[in-house]
Amino acid sequence: MSSILTPVTKLYLNMEKWIYVGIFLDSLSRERLKMKFDIPEGWKWYGDHVTLCFNDSSLLSKVASEINAGYIGVECSIKITGIGISENAMALRVQLPMGVVCTNKVAHITLGAKIKPVDSNAIEIWHDIDSLTLYGEIDVK
Repeated sequence: MSSILTPVTKLYLNMEKWIYVGIFLDSLSRERLKMKFDIPEGWKWYGDHVTLCFNDSSLLSKVASEINAGYIGVECSIKITGIGISENAMALRVQLPMGVVCTNKVAHITLGAKIKPVDSNAIEIWHDIDSLTLYGEIDVK
């Protein structure tokens, strides 16, 4: 029966059950990040997804979740275009697949954080790096 439901319908039928829509990296992409990047000692490693939008009441999140719902279950590639670090977090700037939207000022993968991964949203300075292509699937958590 679930195969009859569209991704948009699945998302909205479970509106209260999801926290965010994201691009969740496959195991090979996660491993590539761990091999290529080091985070400061004592920080927690993340490096597993791009948060696209949260399940909250803001108009921006509602519009973004409606757009992204059409891509739930789609496998995609993302291109790493830069790196940023602050005193509390380190992240990789990403170029999203065509049509996918992100509510963050800069779409990124948090590599590590001193306290909490949301601190990567406050990174202000980004440096271009050689591009790296990673793969994942758009889904909800």
